[in-house]
Formats: sequence, C-alpha cells, structure tokens
Amino acid sequence: MDGEKGMRDNVIPLNNEHTIQKNKENMKQRKKEVFKRRRIAVIFVLAMVLFTIPSIRLFEAYNELVSNQSEFAKAISEQKELKKEKAKAEKQVKLLQDDEYVAKVARSKYLYSKKGEAIYPDLAPFLTENRSNEGK
Repeated sequence: MDGEKGMRDNVIPLNNEHTIQKNKENMKQRKKEVFKRRRIAVIFVLAMVLFTIPSIRLFEAYNELVSNQSEFAKAISEQKELKKEKAKAEKQVKLLQDDEYVAKVARSKYLYSKKGEAIYPDLAPFLTENRSNEGK
C-alpha cells in the first residue's frame, strides 16, 4: 500500500483539453447526483409529514371511538337497570290500585286497624337484636 500511495503522490494530472472536459462532466454528474439525493430526501420528508398527520388524527379518532364504546356500554347497562326499576314501579302502581292490597300494607306497615280489630306487632326482630347486643 505504501508503494501505491507513493505512486499517487508522484502522479501528475494532465491538464489537456480532454481531461478538463472529463473533469467538468464528472462535476456535472456529481452535482446531478447530489441534486437527486436532496430531491429524494425532500420527497421522503414530505411523505413522512403527509403520512404522519393523518396517522395522528386516525389514532385520536380510534381513542375517541374506544371511549364512546365504553360510554355506550355503561349507558346500556344503566338502561337495563332503569327498565327493571320501571317494571318494579309499574308493578307497585298496579298493586296500589287494589284496595285490599293498600289496606293490607297499611295494617302491616303502619299498624292501622279496622274498628274492633286488635293488632299485635311482631316483636321478634327487636328481641333478636337485643339479644345480640347483650352478648357484646
């Protein structure tokens, strides 16, 4: 290698018309290649920008979709619960339209009685509560 390097140092370029013409052509070719590379780099950067912006928007839309789906699922479950409550309330309304049922509820819950009727309250819940408190 040292021999080749030494030979290169000893080589003197020719400055004739042909070599000057070839050097000019080589310089033009290099400039064209540099220009092509820069153009390709600019196109690549633009393509990246053009694909990145919609990708970000697509990602945001997907996150919003997932959020909306979870809200929709919550709304559906809430709707089912409300339908159950509505059915229960409608059943209660239907029962409260029956005079016998209203009288039964009034007697049991509020200790109302008919004339001459004696009511004996159920003390069992109170007695079991007192016994459990005495053990403490």
